[in-house]
Order: sequence, then C-alpha cells, then structure tokens
Amino acid sequence: MNIEDLMTEEKILLHADIHTKEEMIEQLSGLLTGGTDSKTKSRLMKEVWKREKDGFTAIGNSVALAHAVSDIISEVSIVCIRSEHEIDWAPQQHVNKNRMVRLVFLFVIPEIMVDDEDREELEVLKQVVLKAGRTEIVQGLLKAVDKEEFRNIISG
Repeated sequence: MNIEDLMTEEKILLHADIHTKEEMIEQLSGLLTGGTDSKTKSRLMKEVWKREKDGFTAIGNSVALAHAVSDIISEVSIVCIRSEHEIDWAPQQHVNKNRMVRLVFLFVIPEIMVDDEDREELEVLKQVVLKAGRTEIVQGLLKAVDKEEFRNIISG
C-alpha cells in the first residue's frame, strides 16, 4: 500500500474558500464521509474537535495534521484540503508562530485498529506526516495547480 492508495483525488480539495478552523473541520469531515450522511459527519466532527482540544495540531510550514480515532469508519482514511486563505489554527491561549495554516490533512483511524501498529495503512500515514514536515514538499503542495500534481508531490 502507498500514499496514492489512501489519498485518491476524491479525498483532496484544492482552492477552497475557507476562512476559519470551524469551516475547515466541517469541510474535512464532509470530504471524509462523502457528505452524504449528516449524522456521521457531525459525529466525526465531534471526534476531531475532541482531539483538537487535547493538543495543538499545526506543525509549521502552513500545515496542520488533524486526526481522530473513530468507530464510525471501518478503514484508515485521509483527506486533505488546501485553503486559499490562512486559517488561525491555534486556540486563543497559544501565541505560537505556527498557528496560521493553509494545508490541513485529516487522518482518521478506526477504533479497532488503534493498537495494531503493524497495519500497512498506518505506515502510509507516517509517510504523509514526514513529508508534511518537509518545507520543499509543502511549498510544492501549496503551489500545485491540480490534484494530480498534488498527489505526485505528496507520494513522490
């Protein structure tokens, strides 16, 4: 399994007109759930917000790595949205220089897989995390003109 297997074009949204963290988490949750079931989307949003309250998920370079463990999905999932606007990702009490983001990945792991560290999918998520921490890769992702170019950069 590789990044392309988990991050299909349907799981990427570029050129999004998103201004707030709240809008971003709502859009990410909708993208991950396919936007068809508002109850599932709402539940996923609550799980992402629960994790966001536990810690700061922006990593610098205009990137945040939101994540959640959930019993509403059956397989490891990843989606990504790139906003046209910088979004303040930090809680009010943080005065962190890494608080502004444009590129947000959402990783969701099924609850039943939490202790299964040997899963191929979890290795793929680790690869994405490592790449999201590299300035030259992030710069390419922020400039990618389409989803195909985006996927080539993140999986390259």
